[in-house]
Amino acid sequence: MRTRVTLRAVASLAAFSILMAVTATRVEATGTLLVEKSNGSAKTYDHVQILVKDESMALVSKDKKGWLVLGKAACTLVEKIVRCALYDGTLFQFGQKTHIALAEGTLWLNPGKTAEPIARSTMKLAPHGVWGSVHTKKGAHAILSGTADEIQK
Repeated sequence: MRTRVTLRAVASLAAFSILMAVTATRVEATGTLLVEKSNGSAKTYDHVQILVKDESMALVSKDKKGWLVLGKAACTLVEKIVRCALYDGTLFQFGQKTHIALAEGTLWLNPGKTAEPIARSTMKLAPHGVWGSVHTKKGAHAILSGTADEIQK
């Protein structure tokens, strides 16, 4: 099973690399990712590019040297927005690949062209809006908000 996850992550990265090449010149990334590690240290990443393809998502750092691919998710349509339960991710950075096991994670995506409310919440997502929160099995917590730069089905 470990090989299948690795091959899936590599395939996801390859697909997102192609997407990145196509969109790099016309995209102004608007995502913000706040990561708080289990030791309490925190870092905010601004101008994160958010790429969505099928039930996978890639978050690309501003300098394009770090990729977080969230490739295992169970997604369902809730009213007019998509809710995904996230299961794991893979970080590609400094020429290395690191598996990130998630304890829990939920991501909301509005694929539409009008703002839509998140079910049972006062929050609204803008067109192509993304909001999510994850907890890793190692105790880190991350919150993502922004607008998807590319959505492919």
